[in-house]
Amino acid sequence: MAQAAALKAEYVAYTSVLDEDALKMIASGEAIMKIPGHTLLAQMGIVPPPSTPSATPTGSKIGAQSEPFSLLDNACGPGLIASVLQENLDKKTLEQSRILCADVNANFVSICKQRAEQAGWSGVKTAVLDAQVSLLSFLLYKPCFSQV
Repeated sequence: MAQAAALKAEYVAYTSVLDEDALKMIASGEAIMKIPGHTLLAQMGIVPPPSTPSATPTGSKIGAQSEPFSLLDNACGPGLIASVLQENLDKKTLEQSRILCADVNANFVSICKQRAEQAGWSGVKTAVLDAQVSLLSFLLYKPCFSQV
């Protein structure tokens, strides 16, 4: 519990508004984490590897997940993993999938939700959640652990 309180205090400076500061934070996060995030999702078999061409001439995604799936993005921040999914999977698969973007920080969750609404992300829900305390990730979602 002390760790969660420390994290909340550290991130209190971030507002819940998708403003210029938030957009800069998102751009910085994507510059750092987009490739590792994509690689993790590719290792899970959800998106094609980063070096794979993204689409055929007809527009279908090459090597991408075509079956619906459930994914818990714990500590989602502003939704960097959800963004990679939206860029690499077809809309039908996303609409049928369950992507839960959760973070202990309500401001990050609010920013993620605003991004999802503004960009028209499919299959994404958001929640304020401390998954270290909740059993949600083990009851509804297949755990995937990574060291990035």
